[in-house]
Amino acid sequence: MEHGLLLLGFATAHKKPTVAAVNGYAVAGGFELAILCDLRVMEETAVMGLYGRRFGVPLTDGGTVRLQSMVGLSRALDLILTGRALPAKEAFEWGIANRIVACGTALGQAINLAIPWSNSHRSAF
Repeated sequence: MEHGLLLLGFATAHKKPTVAAVNGYAVAGGFELAILCDLRVMEETAVMGLYGRRFGVPLTDGGTVRLQSMVGLSRALDLILTGRALPAKEAFEWGIANRIVACGTALGQAINLAIPWSNSHRSAF
């Protein structure tokens, strides 16, 4: 939990926007890390979810609070209580994913999205 809180502090205190590139599965801590970012680029076959409930693992890093603010209480509870998978298309429809891209291109697309910010002065954000 301590490492997660440190990461949460970094992500929220960072001065420039952050982008998550999601391929494969972003579940549990990976999902929480992805939603800490400002934007998320998901490959079309990627899946997100909070699977901890399936195994009795508590959610402790604050990602669920951010999730509720992103998608609303009902949808957040749907993911938290059921532990179901959230495919890329549905994540996009819910506003969790900002872009859906072809398989194998998420990282490159995320980098291209972030390049303009890398040269901007911090005060612009």
